[in-house]
Amino acid sequence: MTRMTHGLMLVLLAAIPTVGAATATKAQETGIYGVVRGGGSITPKQKIDVDDLSAAFPDDAKYKTGFTGQIGAGYDFGRFRIEQTLGYGKNELNAKDLTSSGFNGEGSTKSLSMTLAGYVDIPVTARIVPYVGGGVGAARVQTELTGSRIGSGQTSGFEGKDWGLMWHADAGIGVRMAPKTTLEVGVRYAQTSRLKYDGVNAAPKTSYEPKLSSVSGTVGVRHVF
Repeated sequence: MTRMTHGLMLVLLAAIPTVGAATATKAQETGIYGVVRGGGSITPKQKIDVDDLSAAFPDDAKYKTGFTGQIGAGYDFGRFRIEQTLGYGKNELNAKDLTSSGFNGEGSTKSLSMTLAGYVDIPVTARIVPYVGGGVGAARVQTELTGSRIGSGQTSGFEGKDWGLMWHADAGIGVRMAPKTTLEVGVRYAQTSRLKYDGVNAAPKTSYEPKLSSVSGTVGVRHVF
């Protein structure tokens, strides 16, 4: 378990005792709500299924832990919620990981996404409400990536911006701080595909279609208006 995951769990455990006993006797309110989340993408990577790049990169180009966040609105029906969010993420290429695999490289990726999701709330007690769900949408991804195999002198890479198909699966725990306010700690697996970039210094001209994926952990607040 990563340090970030430990931190998220500590935040959740610290929050539970602060909820007053009166909260347990009041029903959670439903209706339109706003949500904001922030955290880190723990295991981001970019899969490159192109033979021409295999000399310059391993199959999976891994990134450092980076920031991820979402802001949005939804409607809470009681046990089911629908939600639309705007998300942002940014990661730098993990050069150390490349070096240990016999490569040199540098680069980064950042994305702006919009997804529509559905969630099922599973009340364990009046205060503790786990949830599961997922969503689908689109992401505008900007990537810059260059690399070479150590000792080969051959360099490959690509850069640009493109729209891709994004989907995500989520799970987490909500803590009802008040009838209208819920603190949540969640985990998300997200994947973005159907991206296409032109190669840099590639002869003949080559296009690359990487697939991005990540596991992220976030802390968020939902508030019913």
